[in-house]
Amino acid sequence: MPLDMTEGKKIAPGAKTLGRVFLSLILWMGTFAIAARVLRHHPTNLWTRVGCVLMAVLGFLSWPASVAKLIRMLGEFERRIQLVALAIAFFVDVLFIFTVNMLQLAGFIDWISIQTILLVMFCTWFAAMLGTSWYYR
Repeated sequence: MPLDMTEGKKIAPGAKTLGRVFLSLILWMGTFAIAARVLRHHPTNLWTRVGCVLMAVLGFLSWPASVAKLIRMLGEFERRIQLVALAIAFFVDVLFIFTVNMLQLAGFIDWISIQTILLVMFCTWFAAMLGTSWYYR
């Protein structure tokens, strides 16, 4: 009897890629949290600041790279749903940023943090995925 119980079982490539997307999301959140915590103390060393920025950006880049790989693995129909959702989310995000900019110029609001903009971007992408999945099915 083999000691490794998974010896005869193979994991689907889509499941592996979905796991990588999840792990890259955790990596991104972790590198962002570490970099933000260090940068909040306003380090004076240039290389510390550069290292924190690079760590956070590279952590972030692992996530879209894994999402792109997952989309490439999908069939034509599922790929279309994902790409239409990305297009809708992009339009809504640009509209949001433009509107916020105009409200700032008009003096109605002071400023909006980049974290708020990122939250709106992810929420619109998620809503667009749900909407396009519902529309095309």
